[in-house]
Amino acid sequence: MASSAADSTLLAIVVLAYRPDFLDQTLASLAAQAPGAYRIYLFDDAGPEAVHEAVQRWSDRMALRYHRFPENLGQYDLAGHWARCIRATQGEPWVWLFSDDDVMRPGSVEALLRKAGEGGLDEGCVYRIPMEMIDAEGHTVTGSGAWPPHLDAAGYLRQRLGFRLLSSVNEFIFSRASFDAYGFPSFPQAWCADDAAWIRFGLRGGLVTLQGGGVGWRNSGFNISADIRPKNGKLRIEACLQYLNWLKEMAREAPQLRMPLALRMAWLGEHWLMLRPKGHRFPPAYAWAPIRNSLSIPGLVLLLRWLALRLLRESLISLMR
Repeated sequence: MASSAADSTLLAIVVLAYRPDFLDQTLASLAAQAPGAYRIYLFDDAGPEAVHEAVQRWSDRMALRYHRFPENLGQYDLAGHWARCIRATQGEPWVWLFSDDDVMRPGSVEALLRKAGEGGLDEGCVYRIPMEMIDAEGHTVTGSGAWPPHLDAAGYLRQRLGFRLLSSVNEFIFSRASFDAYGFPSFPQAWCADDAAWIRFGLRGGLVTLQGGGVGWRNSGFNISADIRPKNGKLRIEACLQYLNWLKEMAREAPQLRMPLALRMAWLGEHWLMLRPKGHRFPPAYAWAPIRNSLSIPGLVLLLRWLALRLLRESLISLMR
């Protein structure tokens, strides 16, 4: 439902809820935000009753709009679930997707509202709150890399393909106008769909990191990205291939997004090592990327890329047998 012309609410914070394990911590972090021109929505993707119980515990401490969907769409169309939640909000011009196990540091919403008050927000930009990965106990595991204050879409793509930046859905704030115009690609399990969206939404104005606040992106072992069952590995490899095809089409419109073949294939090879459904599982690429990035010997870089391509070729041949 669209908001009225007199409604000055700037931001919709959209909490995507299914698991109750850390939901109280998420809601506590939202309740700690300074008051301002924003609304908080919680959309229950047909989760257990404990999700609604958590909402009831916090309903007298924060203005929380709750809606429960009758079917668990997120299990087979996560990007579609994101979209239906956004469309169920009240037309706020800016949207922040947030999950049921992450935490928002104090001052996060205030950072966006301050930016809006200083010079306004650009619909052609995607805004970002600094993020760090946390574990189940809330301890910091790693930061998200050296994010500059402003990064154009091509620079973001280059850094992500090179595993130099870590990102999550929950640190980005985007305009409803961009979402209405382009939406989220429907890649399997929404793998890479967020990267594609930030590139498309920020193609004109880039990605702007705000000063203040922070997001704790929880890697607890319970969330969907930690589910490493063989069927998920296959779906995510398919998503990677669809993402590369999406980038190829986007480069026709925006030539600055055309990246070297070696970079794209090395990215795909590293994902294959990380996600392949059979055999030895390598650590995630971002765990060893800082070591690789510190080496500037071109021959070694080429050797690593060749190795990734060789393993990818052998694995694909094995899969097709």
